[in-house]
Amino acid sequence: MPRGTLDPDEQIEDTVRRELSEEMGADCEEIVPLGPVYPSNAVSNEYSDLFLTRLTRLGQPDRHEAVARFEPLETSKLRSMIADENVDDGITLAAYARATARGLIV
Repeated sequence: MPRGTLDPDEQIEDTVRRELSEEMGADCEEIVPLGPVYPSNAVSNEYSDLFLTRLTRLGQPDRHEAVARFEPLETSKLRSMIADENVDDGITLAAYARATARGLIV
């Protein structure tokens, strides 16, 4: 799941598109805000904004990014990986849970 930092004077939707391009060589037609998540709310007020995107193109990551490879997954495969405890990243789990709860992915 691509992540990044909002550049000064950059709109959040532009950040989403930039990070998709840099980390996956991807373009999207739709950006759906899923709201913030506070991964360590007991010790920090740091948060990440979550989004669901509908990709129109998938390519290769920018060679300057720390992405060695990525693998597109069907939703059923991701669900299985989560159930088998093969996905333990809190931000990914929060985005999946929120998108599923809203009926955006099945």
